[in-house]
Amino acid sequence: MPSSLEASVIDRADRAVIHRASRAPSECFTSDIVTIDVGPPHDKQTFSVHTDLLCYYSGYFKAALRGRFIEARTKHIDLPSNEIDVFTAFVHWIYTRILPGPDEDAAIATLSQLWVFGDQRQIPLLQNEAIDQIARAASKQGHIPKAFVPYVYCYTTCNSPLRRLAIDLVCKGCPRGLSDFFEKWDKQMLIDLAEAHMSDPRVGLIAGQRVRHMDYYVEDQGQDPAGAMEGYGYLRHLYEPSMEFPTSCGDGGLKDGGGD
Repeated sequence: MPSSLEASVIDRADRAVIHRASRAPSECFTSDIVTIDVGPPHDKQTFSVHTDLLCYYSGYFKAALRGRFIEARTKHIDLPSNEIDVFTAFVHWIYTRILPGPDEDAAIATLSQLWVFGDQRQIPLLQNEAIDQIARAASKQGHIPKAFVPYVYCYTTCNSPLRRLAIDLVCKGCPRGLSDFFEKWDKQMLIDLAEAHMSDPRVGLIAGQRVRHMDYYVEDQGQDPAGAMEGYGYLRHLYEPSMEFPTSCGDGGLKDGGGD
């Protein structure tokens, strides 16, 4: 019999949506190769990836490699502000459609970073599959890392689906005995937690309710070429090359799994 936390996050219908998601056509695996340098100049790693595969999943890379930017001609992209291990997991995903499993110690940490990467690079399917796996990992492990919610609030906006999932996992699924769990929470995190709790006054803070994965999915709305180009130019200016993303947000960083 599943635990209350497991019951709160497992939804068979949600899994079916993920499994029905289309895979890249076979011709994507025979397209031209693009090289991508990831990480700061003194510690970068070069990846070779099929161009059409990147474009199939990512609006950001599609605009970069099929638009008027220099990257479309040189077939080379620099991502100095991204983490090598996160990009490695992303490349593994586009070729295999496999994400870190719920049994892995750092699953929630890696999946959260992948969701943020997908948000930056316009990869809604990656974000939605990461949501699904975060919920499963929380169910399987019976807890979420202390650093999970602070990290999410560091790198997402007010109405982010990942923020809502983080708060709802705390409200509806986490076990008792978390008196020190909120030590690193800021004002906005606590406000969101209170609002989520008060949305149904009949529900206790720890209620073991079901969390529907689809409630936190990102919609793939598609973009016209002009919109994609504008978006890529804005994101390139925003993220490259000066802005570095720290691997943690406060003590107990997600890079190391954040503790429980």
